[in-house]
Amino acid sequence: MPISVVLGSKKALLLPTLVNESQLNTTTLGALRQECCEFFELPPANFILTYAGVVMKDDISSLASYGLNFRSKVLMKVITPQNVQGEQSEESESKSPFLVEFEARVRKEIQRVVDKTVEKSGAAVAGFPIQVKQFLEKYPCPIPGDADYKKSKKQLQDLYLATNETLLGGLMQLDGILSGDPARPDVPASVVIRNQRKAAVYHLQGLLDRLDHVWNQLISTHSKL
Repeated sequence: MPISVVLGSKKALLLPTLVNESQLNTTTLGALRQECCEFFELPPANFILTYAGVVMKDDISSLASYGLNFRSKVLMKVITPQNVQGEQSEESESKSPFLVEFEARVRKEIQRVVDKTVEKSGAAVAGFPIQVKQFLEKYPCPIPGDADYKKSKKQLQDLYLATNETLLGGLMQLDGILSGDPARPDVPASVVIRNQRKAAVYHLQGLLDRLDHVWNQLISTHSKL
């Protein structure tokens, strides 16, 4: 299913080769920007992409790291290269060497938490709906005395609980990452870190919401799990 990119009144459905959301973990922002260039006939320096209020800048980062899913709508804004250079120059000049180093270190940690959490839970989140669907097709209603039913039910419950715990653990780690250094109150908190952490939380929370949605579908008919 393609990703929606909106420029004013014009909407593009890009990356049509995406067939499942797990591919968002390996598809980069650079790939999306390249398709934007071709569809809107603009050079890469003449537009920016934003999602959930965050400017998407890192072309080597995955779309998943920005929190995108197949229902996401990416906004595109046309700019001039001069404005971009001016903003980047002004931003760079206003940052102290300490803040530059701090941002690089913390952003790397945020990405590490996301990558590790997705690595441990991504396949389970993607496969859980299929397993639940197969279970419901085989057991449209509870069969308390059936051994196979109990075994299959227990396997789904264990998978849900383990994946839920992994995602909550990732969210708790992100919650503990600060956008400023308490030891340096003279240095302002980083907006860059705050925005990246926000996108990371949005992504992991989205995976958790998908998992919970499927689980709730299951317990609506098999409440005594």
